Amino acid sequence: MEPNPSAEKPTPSEDPPPYTDADIPKDKQGSTPENGSPPLDYGSSPPGYEPPTADDYHLRTGHQVQIYESPTDMVPTAAPKDYLFLSVAACLFCWPLAICALMASTNSRAAAQEFDFYQAQRNGEAARNFAVAAIIMGVMFYSVVLIVKVVDF
Repeated sequence: MEPNPSAEKPTPSEDPPPYTDADIPKDKQGSTPENGSPPLDYGSSPPGYEPPTADDYHLRTGHQVQIYESPTDMVPTAAPKDYLFLSVAACLFCWPLAICALMASTNSRAAAQEFDFYQAQRNGEAARNFAVAAIIMGVMFYSVVLIVKVVDF
């Protein structure tokens, strides 16, 4: 089928007529169309309703709920340890492991400056572990060297 070119097409410049309360019957103004009752007031809560508290949740589920009073309770106030001094001291015992400890320590300090305290703590723990391993290995190495020197005499 071909379209009828003679049919009137609405022009885009025509706006729909304005609607007023006069267009709505008096018995339906300000009411819902289903039953004619006045609209509900959603601003107030039903009588006797109170929001649940942490104690209510605990009684219903048996789980403890911790409520924070302010956001500062959740943010650490100090950066975690980076064990830089221990890493430097470990250089006297076993320098290859101590270099790993120094790298982890400086990464921990950099993460703390960027307020990434979780990563700073992880790097600090790695620095501590590398430094302790370097000290233990150095003590063992120097002990073996000392024993060999003493027995040789």
